[in-house]
Amino acid sequence: MNVHHDEKTVDIWLTRSEARDENFRKSLEPYYQQFKEKKYFVSVFESGERDLFSDTVLLLRHNLELQIKAELAAEQAQAQTVGQKA
Repeated sequence: MNVHHDEKTVDIWLTRSEARDENFRKSLEPYYQQFKEKKYFVSVFESGERDLFSDTVLLLRHNLELQIKAELAAEQAQAQTVGQKA
């Protein structure tokens, strides 16, 4: 659980087994109530079923491809602007 007092937010991270455990989830309800009274926004994150490493690699690769495309488009636009001024 990460409490961010300056932003009035709370992040609760659950492992796969915690997320599936109904008793554990019910044990969190007093925390939800406590932070609700303080007008904090509570987010609960549950561990997924997929492999974090390989999915992170795919996400980074995708973001890099988008960045390269954006940089190429910017260079092409700049070249056209320079070409029109000549």
